[in-house]
Amino acid sequence: MSLHPTDYFRSERHVYGFCRLRAKKLAMLIHATNRIPLSEKQVIDIEERMFREAIQATSDANVTERVNGVQDAFISETTYRTPSMWKFCRSSAVNLAFRLSLESKKRRGGPPFGIIWRARAARSLCRRMFKVASKATNGEDVNARIGNVYNAALAEHGIAVDV
Repeated sequence: MSLHPTDYFRSERHVYGFCRLRAKKLAMLIHATNRIPLSEKQVIDIEERMFREAIQATSDANVTERVNGVQDAFISETTYRTPSMWKFCRSSAVNLAFRLSLESKKRRGGPPFGIIWRARAARSLCRRMFKVASKATNGEDVNARIGNVYNAALAEHGIAVDV
């Protein structure tokens, strides 16, 4: 690819470096505002998304515009990736684990699952709910996604789902 001397900064090496820098800054900004860090894989995915979009630019200014667009899209995707969402998922998971424990007592006729089982189940359900809920686009979507996980967990344990 031959570049005009004024388009020196559109070389693949410089564009990729620019995308890496912007992805790291974005990750730090998200961590500073949400207090939940992005994983290394997520940062690399952002870099690659930015690079795929920026390499198609026609000018240096267009590179910045395209990278800004990817950045804005990613920020809108992580709106619900906050500590308050984590707490919401945690409380929902604890309630679900308790319900599963009680339902197991009804089904088996014996004692419910122990407190250690409930704690482990709550931790895994919380991670599962947060992973699903953090990708939501609005409040109703969060509730629908959490409800789907709740119903799926009940169905996995052979418990009739409330309608």
